[in-house]
Amino acid sequence: MFVGASNAPLAVLCIELFAARVRFATGAIGQALDAGLIGGSRPLVATALIAATGLALAPAYYLVVFVVLALIIMAALVPETRGADLASGEVALGASKITRNTVA
Repeated sequence: MFVGASNAPLAVLCIELFAARVRFATGAIGQALDAGLIGGSRPLVATALIAATGLALAPAYYLVVFVVLALIIMAALVPETRGADLASGEVALGASKITRNTVA
């Protein structure tokens, strides 16, 4: 459940932000950072939450909070790419164009 909640936004974010030729690498880096930095602490946090609150569902509330935060951040920061050529490496944002970071 934790893996699905963190990987679903990552997949969308990689498609929206990166050109097709670097999309897989950026997804892999993001997943590795998530697994190493955040995923390693999840069992400890879940155990501490259950011990502190006495609620078996406390880790689920923890998950919901972070999923909602991820959705808010994505809605605020990820540019709309509807109608844009995702393979070109450019994202149309209003009247201007933003060039995505790509590897040469």
